[in-house]
Amino acid sequence: LSASMYRWNMDASAEEEFAVEIPVMGDRLYEAKDVDVVVNKKDKSVRAGIKKQTPVLEGILFMGISDNTWQFEKRTQTITIHFEKSPTVPWPVIIMAPNAGKIDRQSLFHLGAAHETGQGYQLVPDGRKALSYYQESAQLEFPPALLRLAQIYTPGYSDLPPSLQSVVHPHADTAKAFFIKAAELGDATAQTQLAYALLDPACIRGTWEIDEVAAEGWARKAAAQGVQDAEFVLGNIAERGDQKRAVEHYRKAGDHPRALHRLGWLQAQGAGGLARDIPNAIAMFERARKLDPSLEIPPKSEIDKAAGLLGGVAW
Repeated sequence: LSASMYRWNMDASAEEEFAVEIPVMGDRLYEAKDVDVVVNKKDKSVRAGIKKQTPVLEGILFMGISDNTWQFEKRTQTITIHFEKSPTVPWPVIIMAPNAGKIDRQSLFHLGAAHETGQGYQLVPDGRKALSYYQESAQLEFPPALLRLAQIYTPGYSDLPPSLQSVVHPHADTAKAFFIKAAELGDATAQTQLAYALLDPACIRGTWEIDEVAAEGWARKAAAQGVQDAEFVLGNIAERGDQKRAVEHYRKAGDHPRALHRLGWLQAQGAGGLARDIPNAIAMFERARKLDPSLEIPPKSEIDKAAGLLGGVAW
């Protein structure tokens, strides 16, 4: 969470309550007495920040609230405003307007999401408005908007809602360009998806050449941010020449189903520094299958062949 971003904290089970977290940064640690928070229920305006400084967040709520309280966490230097609303009123979206009424890039993204599906705002889904808001946010280099556009323009993307299906014409090169921009801005999910696309262009129906070096570079950046999916990509690349290093990456991937599946094969082969252990390999396959039903548990004959056991082995 950077100083230029606020974050909603919504509890789906609590229809009447939600909160927004706002980080503050400065040359010293602030205390609650330094904080300035003003919420005007009448005109729906919100202002939060440090006294006598430019507010971190300033604007209006997309829809109104019935009450509010706030607190300041000194350790994380974060203001949290708790809002209450009627359960019949949709979730508000903060529209920041510190500069002559301009909408900030994060609010533009929220508005895009709201119009994409209605998202609890009692709005009729409107793909054109959603796309327009996402594009405006992306022009202001907001990584989540760039990532969403990359997903929207990815051919075969399974989660494209009906509101966007009629207004978007997916294209792999367009999707790749958005992934690159979001990745360059440090978005770990975009970095991982870009690594996949560079390693296997067909996964998003791309026609560019495979670039394993660039794929590994982006995967390393994402892995440094704790993305397990990126560790799987690194393991997949390493396995082509260094199975021991591949095992290290697959283990760092935790419960990533495909990483577990690859560990199962390596365990069956006794490769990558692993002792050959057929029962444990099968346990890996079963665990991977449980996490991702599309993954198959190989038949005994295939496992025996991979393990070099021509006559088979009793399990």
